[in-house]
Parts: sequence; C-alpha cells; structure tokens
Amino acid sequence: MRSFSLNIFLLTIITLPINCLGQDSAKAKYTYDWSDDGGITMYGGAPNASLIHQPQPEDVENYKKYKDLINKEPDKKNYYGYYTLAVTLWTMNKLEDAERLLLKIVHSKLKQYSSTHHLNSDIPGDTSSNLYGYGSYDFNFKNEACIYLARVYLEKKEFEKAYKYTVLADSTYKVYYNCGTGTANYNSELGGLYSACYEGLKRYKDMFQIEMPYWYSYNSNLTEVIKNIYSRDEINKYLDTAESTLVFKLDSTLTTAWITRTYGGIHEYVDTIKYRNGTATMRLFGCDVDFPEEDLKNRQVATRDYYVMFWHKNRFYRVLRKPE
Repeated sequence: MRSFSLNIFLLTIITLPINCLGQDSAKAKYTYDWSDDGGITMYGGAPNASLIHQPQPEDVENYKKYKDLINKEPDKKNYYGYYTLAVTLWTMNKLEDAERLLLKIVHSKLKQYSSTHHLNSDIPGDTSSNLYGYGSYDFNFKNEACIYLARVYLEKKEFEKAYKYTVLADSTYKVYYNCGTGTANYNSELGGLYSACYEGLKRYKDMFQIEMPYWYSYNSNLTEVIKNIYSRDEINKYLDTAESTLVFKLDSTLTTAWITRTYGGIHEYVDTIKYRNGTATMRLFGCDVDFPEEDLKNRQVATRDYYVMFWHKNRFYRVLRKPE
C-alpha cells in the first residue's frame, strides 16, 4: 500500500496581542504534573516545554566518549565535547554533574561559548553557501546552557534560579530563527519555562498572561488557574458575555494555498486553492484574545458563525462552564 501525505504551505504573519485587565490573584493555586522519574511536563498551547528525561542510545555513546571531561575545565579544544557532555548528563538525569558543567559554560570566557553562530538554512535540498536566509538560525552555547540550567532548577524547585537563567537565555544570550516554525518552537519552549517559573514563584498573573493567548489549545493548567482566580459567578459572567464581544473581520483579498500530494516520498501532484479567510477576536477574562483561523477549502469564505460555533464547542469553554 502506498503512503499518502498532504502538505499545505502557507505564507502568513501571525500576531497574538494580549491586553489583560489586572485582578488580585493571591488565592490562585497552580501545579504541574510531576512524572514518576522526577520529571515535569508543561502543556499549554504555545508555551510547551518538557522536563522528562528520555536518554537515547546516542546519549549513552556520548557519555562514554566524553565522560573523561567531567572533572575538567572547558577549553578551546574540548569546548564542544564539554557542552555535549553537559547536555547528555541532563538527559541522563545526572542533575548535579549537569548543573556544574552548565554553570562553567555560562561563566566561561571562551570565545566559542560567548559568540553567536549564524547557521545556514536547514531546508532539505538547500545548496546555498554561507547564506543566512529563510530557514537559517542562530546558535549560542550559553543560550543553550541557560535553558538547561532553567530545567535543572525547575526540577530542584529552585524557582528564582530557574527564572534567572530563563531570562538570561531570553535576553543576554538571545538567539533568532529566520523562519516561522523555528521561531514558534523556540518561543514555545521559553514560554513553558517562564510559565513554570511563575507558578513556582506564585506570580499567577504573569503565568496567566503567557497562557491566555492560546486558550483554544486546551490546557488544564490554565482552566484550573482561572477557577482559582475567579469565583464561579465571575466565571459564568465572563462566559455569558464573551460571545457578544466577538469581532469578526473578513479579509479583503483571497488567500492562495498550494497542496502537495506525495506518494512514497515522490511529489506527484500540486494543487492550488483559493479562499477568503477572516480573523476573529474576543474579550475573555479581561483579555483581548484571538481565534485560530478557520480551515477553509477551495472557494470557501470564512463566517462569524463558524467562530461562534468554535467558541461553544471548544473544550476550554465546556470545562469552565461545567458546574463543580
């Protein structure tokens, strides 16, 4: 039987503005689910970072290859192996050793660790040389080390330190991805780290701000926070009035999409479809939030009715509407 896959390529610009009204959240209580091996997994639409350790065969090989560096200092000859060992130690749940090596990387004065490396396009088949174009991205060893240190300290429940290294990764050692997918994945990971830090620090308003733009990707953490921040009457009031605030705008121009059907990895057919999309926003729990775009077929036109139906059928709405 031949395999069939459907790939849709769209060029879009997505913005998710959020403007929330403040409210006292001192009574909020928010927890993440800890796994049996001591890991913690964070879910939440865009904010999404996993702290579960799942070593692979290559991690075992890397440990065997670089374990002699565990009590040494990084230098210009071993810097890459030293970094690989630090990451491997985290993956293998050897947190104390991983923390020690990662801190040495962050505090190192080595040029290799301090410099931001601009890597070429990661698009399969791209033959360009030294071209920092679409699909290209940055890599900084200290950025990566800070992200892993944030994970270490989250697992150790040292939330101030976790927050410190998340901020360092996001500012001092900031990196960029020159494509939408890379940017989204990186921001998703950072968002997950920030959200977990805010939970541990009891900064519930900040966590709420991160999670709320992605309300439509059901997240039990977000709904539990809302239940603790707001009373049942307040929740019902927000749900009752939300639909009346739904603003729908139909695009003035058509959207063009190219659908590539492949059989066994060979491109055999490319179809072009055109449809008229739209955008929808809503005022929800004091925030201006966006809806995901409607999945339209050829010649279809977006409607407000679709977003009203989406709102009432979405799990976020149904869970909050359900009496406790």
